[in-house]
Amino acid sequence: MGLFSFLRRKKKGSGATGNSAILATPAIPVQQWHHTLSHFYLETHPLGQTPATDLERQLLMNVLISLCEAISLHENEAQEITSAFFALSNELRVKAAEYECSVEKLEVIALTFDASHGYAARVSANSRKYTVLLGESSAVARASTPFNSDLQSFLKELESIEVKTSTYVLAIDGIAYAALSLQSELR
Repeated sequence: MGLFSFLRRKKKGSGATGNSAILATPAIPVQQWHHTLSHFYLETHPLGQTPATDLERQLLMNVLISLCEAISLHENEAQEITSAFFALSNELRVKAAEYECSVEKLEVIALTFDASHGYAARVSANSRKYTVLLGESSAVARASTPFNSDLQSFLKELESIEVKTSTYVLAIDGIAYAALSLQSELR
């Protein structure tokens, strides 16, 4: 009973008239960017039966996920905070589970960004180092072998879609293995 009488006295004594009402200001909703993987293409044999150009699906998924996580960390260090690549790495983890691939973090070395080329790095996997490039299709096309016909069809299909997406192509050692589009919206 003593606590309630204290609160009652405190309430009476607050404000000039003792009955001051607290005006609540409505909270302004903060809009945030939401990113989703809208389209995905992966080819383990982009050059057909050309020797030593096929890569396992699990390796490709792990390269993509590790690279996206490294890009996300790089952006945060550079104060260019965007969660697009972090969200993309999470979405790719889901895609890896659909493909029944176990996810393994790979070492990403010397990550760089150039606006005209995209992201470049060295990735260590299976006692081997790969040179990877993740960027817009036109930039990757200039730095790699010609895209196979399925990848070209996939990219043309993305161009015809009305919803605006960011499209990235992954090349490993000069060969394009994957393409993906990321849809971003402010909600």
